[in-house]
Amino acid sequence: MRRGRIRIRNKMGFQIVTILIFTIILPSIFFFWFIVQRYSNDLLSAAISERENLLEAINKSISLHFDNVQELSMTIYYDTSTKNYIDGHAYEEPSAAVEEALVTILNSRQSAESMALCFGGETYVYGKSFTNLQRYREQYEQQVLEREGKCVWLPTNVMQGSFARKPKDYALARAINAPDGQVGVFYMFLSSDHLWKILTNPLLTEGSSHYYLLAPDGRIVMSDLDALTGTDMQLDFTLAQLDGQSGHLLITGEGGRRQVATYARMESTGWVSVILADRDELYSNAISLMRLARSFTVFYLMVLIAGNLAIYAFIIKPLGRLSESMEHVSQGVFQEIQIPPGGNEIRQLTESYNDLTPNITYADPDASGKGPRGRNREKRTAHQGAVYADRTAFSV
Repeated sequence: MRRGRIRIRNKMGFQIVTILIFTIILPSIFFFWFIVQRYSNDLLSAAISERENLLEAINKSISLHFDNVQELSMTIYYDTSTKNYIDGHAYEEPSAAVEEALVTILNSRQSAESMALCFGGETYVYGKSFTNLQRYREQYEQQVLEREGKCVWLPTNVMQGSFARKPKDYALARAINAPDGQVGVFYMFLSSDHLWKILTNPLLTEGSSHYYLLAPDGRIVMSDLDALTGTDMQLDFTLAQLDGQSGHLLITGEGGRRQVATYARMESTGWVSVILADRDELYSNAISLMRLARSFTVFYLMVLIAGNLAIYAFIIKPLGRLSESMEHVSQGVFQEIQIPPGGNEIRQLTESYNDLTPNITYADPDASGKGPRGRNREKRTAHQGAVYADRTAFSV
């Protein structure tokens, strides 16, 4: 019997705890973590979107700079002396007027380091001279001629200058057209260092972030990591993975390092601006929020456990004692119950039960058979005997 009472009491406690878990605790935790996760994703999306907008603004600045340089390169056709020199097909040493016009073009841009007019085997250089110019021409000249006079932007290369100088220059190139066809190629070399000065923004190199300007052939036109400028791309992603005009790419690098590559493509050149940053750094605000959420969850669970213990101490356990004592009463055993803590209805019920118990014990002389229960028992016995006698007589 005692085992059955314990089972009933435990069942009641289990029901109360189950109701609390499925109606309050679990919904609260799930809802809280849903909000935290959603907000964390919003933070990451906002950080990526901020970088995409920055890269698009940077590309616009680069395009504006390129447009100005392209317009400047058209001076060889706008200047009468230079135009007559090109159309004359006599490409011996240019006249003083032609040289003056070309030097003016060179000096009009601080970033311009050198200019070259190439007519077959004749090459005229203004500004800095490069010993690897011929090899440079062999690499790119056919690509420039195929554009038939349209501007071509060539990625950064390490040039070989005088006194062991190795400037890292990108270049504007275009075929020189005379009335009867192409007669040469014009090159203007510009410093990648000066381009970086135009684009400097703290967000490009914030924390672990690095900026790359990538040409379609995989050459790094410019980067805040100067050692990589002018080299072939050796990153944890390929240009083929950068689809569309802008977006972002989640990367897992060496050693499981998680990174985010945010990119935007220039329409005029096809060059791609990229910011590569650690995902945890972009996610820093969200990570702080997640840590706070975990701490709050632990605290919340501790409060809930304390609440469940209080429910057990003030409600479940006193009710169990009261139920057990009532079971004892049904067996004729009367005893007082320990008064539970608190001032709730269960305490009042227990006190009333304890006040009633002495009266029941005093008024129950059933032990001698003279009390109400004894007299009722005698009546039931006599009645049963009479019924049995009637049944026996009828049978006979």
